[in-house]
Amino acid sequence: MPDLIVSDVMMPDMDGFTLARELAKEPHTALIPLIFLTAKSTQADFRTGLDLGAEDYLPKPCPVDKLISVIRMRLERRRMMQTKLADEWYGMGLSKLAVPSEIATPLRQVLGFAGVLVQHHSDLDREEIGRVAQNIMAGAFRLSRKITQAQVRERRKIGSWLSPPDSGCDAALSLKRVAAQTRMCWSQGCDLQLSVQPAMLMIHESVLDAVVAELLDNAFRYSGAGAVVHLLGKCTAENYEISVQDQGPGLISEGLVNVEVPLPPDAPSGTLWGGLTGVRHLLESCNIKLEVDSVPGSGTTVRFTVPCTVPSGPRPEVQS
Repeated sequence: MPDLIVSDVMMPDMDGFTLARELAKEPHTALIPLIFLTAKSTQADFRTGLDLGAEDYLPKPCPVDKLISVIRMRLERRRMMQTKLADEWYGMGLSKLAVPSEIATPLRQVLGFAGVLVQHHSDLDREEIGRVAQNIMAGAFRLSRKITQAQVRERRKIGSWLSPPDSGCDAALSLKRVAAQTRMCWSQGCDLQLSVQPAMLMIHESVLDAVVAELLDNAFRYSGAGAVVHLLGKCTAENYEISVQDQGPGLISEGLVNVEVPLPPDAPSGTLWGGLTGVRHLLESCNIKLEVDSVPGSGTTVRFTVPCTVPSGPRPEVQS
């Protein structure tokens, strides 16, 4: 893999913005710093490039010494980021873990957009500064979620969370909080509809947050612009059913089989597994089964049920 990519925007067959989207889809290419060097130099083009994760957006003509200086700076920042990330990761007590791309990707987003504010704040208007700040917050939320997932898996591995909490966690509060964070991460493109009934769930709050956040993030990622993602929570006898429904392309039979891939027996303690497969492994550690219904071209619904206690009286739904 290259250490860094310098790309034009106006190119035949695949333009630079499409290239950035394709690179971001694969874990082994998502972390490669990308610099755009192009004659497309409007504020809208600049904003699009940074929103797609580019480290820098340099207009042509660009002096060679400036380009070399930017490349050196970005390579040094990448080295410092990887060193700092490794120190923080091992400082969590998860010394057997390698630094995963799932952690490095949102950290790169935070550092990249923070760098934009430091270098270009005087050239940005209030709206553009707000957009950059929103991207920093979205990256921070994703980073926090991935770290929480790793901590949950590690504690499950050593047997410290083998039983549900005595007091339970508030379904309405937890689901509303995760929904709000997801809206912040995906401020454009899709809408999120929330409808939940109150109940106290017999599951640790950190586990619930990690699972629902991953499912929502997955649903938003694969739903097109203008689509609606639904988060539902309802009481069924002594259980509580949580479901996430998207309007994405759906899974073919091969994709559904991949969700059932077992965790390798030699997987390191606390290994991160993203997407539906990761959610299934995490829920199975709590003796909870994940169900997936998918129709190619129509979307995917995932659901799981958790033991609960239902408050007495009517069950008003929280909707937003």
